[in-house]
Amino acid sequence: MIPLHLRISGFLSYRDPVELDFNAFDLACISGQNGAGKSSLLDAITWSLFGEARGKSSDVINLHADVKAAEVILTFKHEENTYRVQRSLPRGKSTVLEFQILDDGRRTIDHKTQTVDDRQQTDDGHGPQSMVKGQGTWRPLTEKTTRDTQARIEQTLRLDYETFVNASFFLQGKADQFTQQNASKRKEVLSNILGLEIWDEFKNRTAERRKEIESEVETIDGRVAEIDAELAEEEARKSRLGELQSSLKQLSAAREAQESVMQNLKRNAALVEEQRKMTSTLAAGLERSRTALVALESRLAEKESDRASYADLVSRAKEIEAEYKAWQKARRELENWEKTAAEFHDHQKERAPLQEKIAVEKVKLEEERRSLAAEEEEIGNQLSVNSELKGGIEKTEKLLSEAEAKVNERGRVETERNAGRERQAALKVENDALKAEMNTLKERIETLKSADGATCPLCGQELSKEHRKSTLKQLEDDGKQKGDLFRANQKESADLAQQITNYELQITKLASAENERVKYASEISQLTERMERLQSLAKDWESTGRKRLKEVEKVLESGKFAADEQKQLAKLDKELAKLGYDASAHDEARGKERELREVENEYHKLDSAKEVS
Repeated sequence: MIPLHLRISGFLSYRDPVELDFNAFDLACISGQNGAGKSSLLDAITWSLFGEARGKSSDVINLHADVKAAEVILTFKHEENTYRVQRSLPRGKSTVLEFQILDDGRRTIDHKTQTVDDRQQTDDGHGPQSMVKGQGTWRPLTEKTTRDTQARIEQTLRLDYETFVNASFFLQGKADQFTQQNASKRKEVLSNILGLEIWDEFKNRTAERRKEIESEVETIDGRVAEIDAELAEEEARKSRLGELQSSLKQLSAAREAQESVMQNLKRNAALVEEQRKMTSTLAAGLERSRTALVALESRLAEKESDRASYADLVSRAKEIEAEYKAWQKARRELENWEKTAAEFHDHQKERAPLQEKIAVEKVKLEEERRSLAAEEEEIGNQLSVNSELKGGIEKTEKLLSEAEAKVNERGRVETERNAGRERQAALKVENDALKAEMNTLKERIETLKSADGATCPLCGQELSKEHRKSTLKQLEDDGKQKGDLFRANQKESADLAQQITNYELQITKLASAENERVKYASEISQLTERMERLQSLAKDWESTGRKRLKEVEKVLESGKFAADEQKQLAKLDKELAKLGYDASAHDEARGKERELREVENEYHKLDSAKEVS
């Protein structure tokens, strides 16, 4: 693996984004004061590749409050391919990992299926080619989960974190870590570096293939044994075949004999069926003759009955004629009533839609009165709630004032906390400088105390006893002054830490103040809107609703609605009265006509009887 480019942001000592181009040099030495970020550069490489760095994973985020996430982007070349790993850790959230490969049109390697020859190809040793911005596109290799993506990175590099820090990348103070491992661990590290694990994979594949071949051989052997067993039964099967052929000939002869007997039976059955049909035909003719005889006897009886009936009708001729005339009179009366009833029903049909319209109008007015009465009752009930709403608004306004006071208090505490943090950071910077200065003074004092020559090693003047003594005193006084200031700063920093902790507790207690303020403000707005809406409804009711309710009640009491329909209905009622239709008399005439209707048949029979006689 050859690093090409490194970008760090919010990671350990690096608060602001920093970029490092490895193409600009062949050999580099990193130097600087403690805490300057030398080790952070190396930690950024291991953290981006393996998610491992000094301390806990959450400690890699820069301590400044405005830093929201730590992010490292490493571009490197490996086996003629260019890769990019981007790992970020937002504060309070999970790690986000992306893995990409540069697709520049050349052949790329799928590390999940590469062979031993592919793994033995290495870089040419002349350093990686420079990346041209815009050359090729990045193709994602990121898996569904962070764990799977990490596994793919390690599979691509053929290194895990332990192997990497033991063989390719020595941690600070752990250069001998590989030599301190036991024999099996060193063997495992070397195996991973040299790619020897591929031989284990080949061994497993060979074992699986051997099992498949052995299974196929067992299957073939079993089939051969079955074939041999069948061949051994050949003579017995030939003998059985001869027996079956002889039996088949005997059964064929018996079948031919039975088919001959069956043909004779079919011919006899056909003759019997023809005789049965003839018998049925003769029986049907006999039945028809009997039926005709019965019909003639019945007609003779009817003629005898008609002759007796005609004689009776002739004897009652006067009575029948009188009843016939009464029936004709009743029929004329019924026709007159039917005509009057038709006119009456025509008028009734005209009355029905008028009555319906009048009823509909009445229902509408009654429904409007009911709705207005319900609205009046609802307005009364809602107005009684106004006092409750007003009290609720006053109570909520008081809670809103308390919430706003908490919000202001929280802002003040946050300001003091931030000021304390800034002062604490300034004290740390000042103490770091004081510590360096005190170390320098200490070295100068030791140098001066151990000096043997005639010249002062510090200022180049003559090193007399008085000069040594005065200079040492001046240096020690200066060191004591800086030490006192250093300890004072430490004490102030500790006090500030306690104060910041107290501020954090206060801020935590006041964390819900903003939500409470929004909640109470929303409640006040809702209650005020509801009260105003109720007042508006009451005002509208007083101006229009109450007046309309009185008008509707007055119209219903007087019955003065649907005036045109009521006028037309009164006119129709007068015309009905003129018709003088009596439904009971109509029914009586209808019953009388129905009672005398039978005489019509007797009258016509009487005419027939007179003609016959």
